[in-house]
Amino acid sequence: DLVVHNCIDTSGAMFVEKMISSDWVFSCIVRDVPHKNLQGTVAFCELMNKLTNKKIELIVPQGTNLESNIVKITRLESSSDECRNKAYQRSHFNLLFSLDHSHIGFYEGFGLTVLEAAKFGTPSLVMSTGGLPEAVHHLKTGWVFDSLDEEAVKVFLGQMTNSHYQLLANESYKHTLNS
Repeated sequence: DLVVHNCIDTSGAMFVEKMISSDWVFSCIVRDVPHKNLQGTVAFCELMNKLTNKKIELIVPQGTNLESNIVKITRLESSSDECRNKAYQRSHFNLLFSLDHSHIGFYEGFGLTVLEAAKFGTPSLVMSTGGLPEAVHHLKTGWVFDSLDEEAVKVFLGQMTNSHYQLLANESYKHTLNS
């Protein structure tokens, strides 16, 4: 077997310090296909608003048909790397809540968006499907969810202090550059 590691261009990488005490910005820059779970991503953001009472913004690609009366949904102006990188720099977390659709032939791989976000110190929140737990090291470079129900989100929020966020952000950045 030949193993080829997933890589991204890390030129232009820079750590962008953010605090989670203010309103939160999330990014989910993925293809609009069922297993990427964009509807579940919006539901997560709406639940975050309900549980934190903070304003929540979700940045998504152009052409998505997502709507919410609860969270602000911002579409990227273009699909350029520069536009995507600016979104990751603004975001507190990158979201990749892919569903297990292996029974119909869709597998979530490693999740390169995890690396793309982390090169700016933006940790990822992911589901425990496919290769995502290999890309995000739970409680070290991000958070791995088994479910997105209210109880799971409450556990996440209970552990997400500003100091823990700073640790995740720093570790995701360092791990991406070192790996």
